[in-house]
Amino acid sequence: MVTEPVYPEVAPNGALVVPVRPPAAREAVAVVDYQGTVRGQRVVVLQATEWVFDVRAVSEAYKDDRGRTVVDVASEQAFYTADSPPATTLNAEIVFVERPSL
Repeated sequence: MVTEPVYPEVAPNGALVVPVRPPAAREAVAVVDYQGTVRGQRVVVLQATEWVFDVRAVSEAYKDDRGRTVVDVASEQAFYTADSPPATTLNAEIVFVERPSL
């Protein structure tokens, strides 16, 4: 598990309970452009009319037999409940790492 430290601002009156800002927003990065490990990452898939969430990459990006860069993905539920989740191979240009590393 990866964690991010919280740095609350100290209230002018020295109060111990102060509002905490939410974490900085991160922009999703296409798998073809991502420099880190993709396998196991939560990803978002672009479809013709919608974004598909709750998906995990089950492989690293690789070249298929037609020379395209692709990645295998599975539903998040299957990723956590099956030893070998049923995967779908998608073009890596339409699969985005949801929360890329800072």
